[in-house]
Amino acid sequence: MNTKNKSLVNTRTFSTLENSIADEMSAEIAREIDWEITCKILEDWGWTRVTLNNHPTKQKTQTLKEWTDINCKSKVKSLGNLWMFEQKSDAAWFMLRWL
Repeated sequence: MNTKNKSLVNTRTFSTLENSIADEMSAEIAREIDWEITCKILEDWGWTRVTLNNHPTKQKTQTLKEWTDINCKSKVKSLGNLWMFEQKSDAAWFMLRWL
């Protein structure tokens, strides 16, 4: 394979990689937009929003979810650092423990 052909192959591969990254980023942005809309609807229905100061790691998120499973009496939903609680008391306990 000559140098010109190698360059074309590398360019195509890089474009494919760029497209893959762009697709992943677009999907993440869409998920975050959908979540924000969902949160606004849930707030209209009386749910309480809690925003953590930092974006939690996967391990921290798992710890938070385990804590809510044990300690919360009503439904809890989350994405990233934004948590929604069906009952204000659950949100209050969560804030006291994790903020």
